[in-house]
Amino acid sequence: MEGLTMSSMYTRKELLALGIKHIGQDVKVYKNVIFTRPGGVTLESGCQIDDFVMLLASEIYVGKRVHVATMTSVIGGGTMIFEDYSGCSSGCRLITGTDNFVGDAMANASIPIEYRKVERGVIRLCKFVLLGANTVVFPNVTISEGTATGACSLVHKDLKEWSIYLGSPAKYFKPRRRDMIPALCKKMVEKYGY
Repeated sequence: MEGLTMSSMYTRKELLALGIKHIGQDVKVYKNVIFTRPGGVTLESGCQIDDFVMLLASEIYVGKRVHVATMTSVIGGGTMIFEDYSGCSSGCRLITGTDNFVGDAMANASIPIEYRKVERGVIRLCKFVLLGANTVVFPNVTISEGTATGACSLVHKDLKEWSIYLGSPAKYFKPRRRDMIPALCKKMVEKYGY
């Protein structure tokens, strides 16, 4: 692919200079990724973060072989956990904090904090989770092991394991096959170490 070279990615030395908390082996982070708090970021072995991803949470854990696709944003000042082998397709919005919209406080970042009610929390994508393109996830949500969402899904509550969810709000569609992915992962780890 023309124009895409290793120089388009941060070197380990450059990531350390940014202040990233932990960097595993074979980490791929493209240079157009935005970090607001690099000291709160952990990057485990084999993970990849594409260009034009915004990482604007206070703590971000990116597990082994996680892929965060282009145009995804992690925002809100809360905590984001991508467990091993999870990933999100292009354009996902992972909102770890949000203003209260009910009307008993003012809302937007230009308002002094004493006039706002901001809810910050944790989003956890468990092992083998896959988010379809443009999925939106709200604060304090756990997407359980092996679950997938269809494109443009809106997730505002916890999702059960090894299931496929679609829509806005996301609704259960059908089970996701649970035998192949862990078996393939085991073979991959035996061959490559992570």
